[in-house]
Amino acid sequence: MKFSVTETVVEYDPQQHLSWREGGAWPHSNHYWFHEAVVAAHFMLLGYHVFHEYSATKDIQDGSRRDYNSRIFRSIVGDEVVGWLRESFGSDDSGQPDLFIYRDPDNPNDPKIRYIDPLLWFWVEVKGIHNGRVEPIRGTQKAFWRMIASHELLGPERVRLVRAIPKGSTYQPRTISY
Repeated sequence: MKFSVTETVVEYDPQQHLSWREGGAWPHSNHYWFHEAVVAAHFMLLGYHVFHEYSATKDIQDGSRRDYNSRIFRSIVGDEVVGWLRESFGSDDSGQPDLFIYRDPDNPNDPKIRYIDPLLWFWVEVKGIHNGRVEPIRGTQKAFWRMIASHELLGPERVRLVRAIPKGSTYQPRTISY
């Protein structure tokens, strides 16, 4: 079965993309994780919680942030989904989406917060534009998405694709088949 996802676009101020070396505020000269930070901030402004460092499949027990986030991830998605992920992917995180987005598990229906999405949690793959070139989607990513989309407890609505672009850019969101 074929699935598709249409990109959502999140814009950022191009001045924020400047590294320290370039006179800006971004700490990494290679701009590592910049687009993920832009998209994470977007979702946080909408009231969600966001993990970037987590593992959907590995059982990490080293006291790191990735260990802690992975434990919270497992408690949110539940044992059945975690078991299926491990059975399907082993300990290979190849293709795992960049961000895990979720509502506060202690107050998922807080009446003071109005969420734009009915799901309590979902994954987001983040892509940017580098030197005028659209960052491509890898085959391992599409394979991960396809497995998620075809699972009866999950489905295609659990996978999102967000493109971070500089304000003022002309970009037409694409629909990606997988």
